[in-house]
Amino acid sequence: MEEHMKRKPRRIRGTPALRFINCVCLGTLGIGTAIGVSLVIWDRAWAFNQKVIEKFRFSEEHKRKQFALSKMAMKVRQKDLQTTKDEE
Repeated sequence: MEEHMKRKPRRIRGTPALRFINCVCLGTLGIGTAIGVSLVIWDRAWAFNQKVIEKFRFSEEHKRKQFALSKMAMKVRQKDLQTTKDEE
């Protein structure tokens, strides 16, 4: 039991250069993953935003058309009223 306690702590194997390369590779992998995830989130948000803008455009265009149609209908009614007055 005492022999087990005297044992030196296990040292990480590899030369300092290998450990540095390993650290750089893992760091690059982590940064690349973070950039990839952020790009995916940005792309989804952009697509959602485009969908919302498209809905808004459609509703505005629809309102304009309805307004134009109602104006035309008012003109037609006025002409009808004038023709009926003229006929009388």
